[in-house]
Amino acid sequence: MKTTQRSESIHSFFDGYVNNTTRLCEFPQQYSYAMEVRANEEKEEDVKCWKYTRTLLTVFPFEAQSQVQVQCSRVLYVTPLEKRVVCDNVVEHLLEDIVYTRTKKKREEIATMKRRTNCVWFDTASHDFGCECKHFECYGIMCRHLIKLYYMYNVEHVPSKFILWSWRKDLTS
Repeated sequence: MKTTQRSESIHSFFDGYVNNTTRLCEFPQQYSYAMEVRANEEKEEDVKCWKYTRTLLTVFPFEAQSQVQVQCSRVLYVTPLEKRVVCDNVVEHLLEDIVYTRTKKKREEIATMKRRTNCVWFDTASHDFGCECKHFECYGIMCRHLIKLYYMYNVEHVPSKFILWSWRKDLTS
């Protein structure tokens, strides 16, 4: 931060507590009061944050770690069909899933009775994987096929490549 930015933030912090007529002997008491008010405001914000935390729908660890709640709830409809070993560490899975369509009026997705097969590959050594549905590449969110595969292999943590930089900081702090 530049010196002027720091100065402005300090001024805004002390607004209402000290001014140009405040005597030096009054400053410690006003400073203490300002800190107390700020701590109480932070506590109130923490309570609000806790109160409005989204309820988890599934037991998948991925749901708690990232923004994939809809995809986690749809894992129920993903059925493993076939497993093929491609090479030493790479395994391919064919997973059957129902097709979702988007309604024009309400702009929501609804399940259909149609089914689609997706090929998902998994590297057992590096825990890297990919899916031909390309949901992550299009929307930046892990697809239900990848979540299903990670569940099948008991992998509990989202690989860093699937955590976008804009909210990666929030998950690590």
